[in-house]
Amino acid sequence: MTSDEELVTSDEQWVAHVCVASGLAHLDRPFDYLVPDDLVEQVSVGVRVRVRLAGRLCDAIVLAVDHDHIAGMQLANLEKVVSAQPVTTVEQLRLARVVADHYAGTLEDVLRWAIPTRHARTEAATPPEWPQPRPLESDVPAPDGPQLTTTGPGAHDPVATGPHVTGSAEPRSVATRETSGMAAIERGAQFLTQVRAGESPRGFWRVTPVSGPADELALGSWTLGLCQAVSAAVVSGRTALCCAPTVEEVDELAETLESQLGPGTVARLHAEQSTAARWRNYLAVLRGQARIVVGTRSAVMAPLRDLGVICVWGEGSDVHDEQRAPYPNTRDVAALRAHTEHAALLLADHGCSVPVARWLESGWLALIQADRGTERRLCAPVRVPGDSDVALARDPLATSVRIPDLALQTIRAGLAQGPVLVQVARTGDLVRPSCDRCRTPIVCSSCGGPMHARRTTDGTELTCQWCGQKQTDWSCATCGATTIRSGLVGASTTAEQLGQAFPDTTVVDSSSDHVTTTIGTQPVLVVCTPGAEPRSESGYAAAVVLDATSALERPGLTSVEQTVDRWFHVVSLVRGAPEGGRVVLVGPTGNRAVQALIRNDPVGWARRELADRLEAGFPPATCAAIISGSDQAVQAAVEQLCAASSDATTLTGTPAHVDVLGPVPIPNRHGDDEPRLQAIVRTPASEAASLATILAHLRAQHTMIRAEGTLRIRMDGATEI
Repeated sequence: MTSDEELVTSDEQWVAHVCVASGLAHLDRPFDYLVPDDLVEQVSVGVRVRVRLAGRLCDAIVLAVDHDHIAGMQLANLEKVVSAQPVTTVEQLRLARVVADHYAGTLEDVLRWAIPTRHARTEAATPPEWPQPRPLESDVPAPDGPQLTTTGPGAHDPVATGPHVTGSAEPRSVATRETSGMAAIERGAQFLTQVRAGESPRGFWRVTPVSGPADELALGSWTLGLCQAVSAAVVSGRTALCCAPTVEEVDELAETLESQLGPGTVARLHAEQSTAARWRNYLAVLRGQARIVVGTRSAVMAPLRDLGVICVWGEGSDVHDEQRAPYPNTRDVAALRAHTEHAALLLADHGCSVPVARWLESGWLALIQADRGTERRLCAPVRVPGDSDVALARDPLATSVRIPDLALQTIRAGLAQGPVLVQVARTGDLVRPSCDRCRTPIVCSSCGGPMHARRTTDGTELTCQWCGQKQTDWSCATCGATTIRSGLVGASTTAEQLGQAFPDTTVVDSSSDHVTTTIGTQPVLVVCTPGAEPRSESGYAAAVVLDATSALERPGLTSVEQTVDRWFHVVSLVRGAPEGGRVVLVGPTGNRAVQALIRNDPVGWARRELADRLEAGFPPATCAAIISGSDQAVQAAVEQLCAASSDATTLTGTPAHVDVLGPVPIPNRHGDDEPRLQAIVRTPASEAASLATILAHLRAQHTMIRAEGTLRIRMDGATEI
């Protein structure tokens, strides 16, 4: 407190507890200020105010207001109320604190992520009328019909028992009455019944990857399934929240919801909206007008009251990872919120992530999936060139060329029926180094981490990206070869090659820098990178996935997981088997991920991957955090952490078991010459909360002593390992 700040001594006054936007981690706590008499009527929880902190005028948000007896205390006055309109709620503040603690972040960071930029003119305008949603016809009970109820132990205790789902262990595809979408699956129908009854089940819906008229029950219509879950929440008198990875998917879902539940009933929240439009929709949610929210990552924090269901589409997509501190993931925040607010949770995807597999194994989530026979009949079959002796005899080069004869035949046959999709691994250049002879990925002999290859005058130098160990004299442990492979052909080159092979066909190149969103039904050849696949009105007649080996060799613990998810997304864009849809994947036939695609079994693959990680001690079996930044800051943090782990009295609350890998140098992407380091910190999953607490303390200490350089901490950092 500086001398120029006004201090007030009083026995009983209104006191505001505020979160100050200081940008300093060690100030992540409530600060108390007196509320002047002329501001008492304007100050309430969630209101933006201006306060003085250490002589600086700072923005702040009111967390609580008390009429306290403060004899002998000296507090500064609030300087100004920015607006009497609250921008958050008690429930949202409570959730933000939970999220901040989980990710070793600050409340300020989470609120900045959750609350859109204010638009004063929109805020001052008369609130527009907001239509109330009407439920789907199938959700309206008959006048004399039985009430929807659930029975059985644990039905009202989802945290303790996991989702209460009756029926057989293996879900069947068709319910007892004519239904479609998720309701056509027995466990899906049970999930919807419980939500209508006001309960809070939790489930993972593995959406059947199929497009086109062959999908008579709409088992592949994720928008219809989420619409059914939202309608069930509306029937129960509660609100609904849906998140999708991209703006295009947000719009697609919102259009389905409004066509079924009423126009104008959905509040969209995403970064591509204008400031006015986003603030208008956010205020409608905050004021209780809008009861359905659809948006991208930050929408998971939308201040809906009486939340009935949270739906997350594309739960395994890496787009759900926020790139700003504290780096939350939509799926994980949705799970935290469902637990905190006792809401139903529906995660959905064509694939299945390893964290979801862990929740399925523990019983915390119920699996909602059509039966294998139905999926086998509907989904486009997947073939791999050279998958048998007969195929190799027909095409001896099937496993050695980039675009084998089977892929060209599939493209040619597909173009006779409609559009064809060709997915390549990326737009260009280098991937994880592997053996040039047998294509086995090169891993560190010490810790098993991914290696980075760098050309030197003495040959190729390999450096582990986890522990930093260098290796110069490398030979393949599988075949003994010493030549390293690291090349990849990109999307543009592939489009040129296929344009020459099919000169009378229009070739569309869709990648991250020029995305084509939709195409018609005409025969065109689309070459795209993952995530840039255009949608076809009638589904693709065929699809070819190239560079599967290169995609499987990408560095990172979750790279194969992301690759499998993208492959199943490609299959979902192709017409069903009854319409002649087909998929060819050019890659290693015996690879477990490739076999999962052939068998159409992402859940089984994720469970086997989970078992491997449990055995190896990798996330989610353990909690992994990333410490990165300036070399001095990272070195100091790692030294403190290591000292604390060996001496529990150094820092209270330190996890009993801490494993530190590194620090190792990483590329500097900030445009300066300052060296950058990264360290990986692992601890048992049961001690994740303790690790988050101690890392938050290290970050706070870094800002408190005004240490030089930057320090970045990312909990649940599996995507960066």
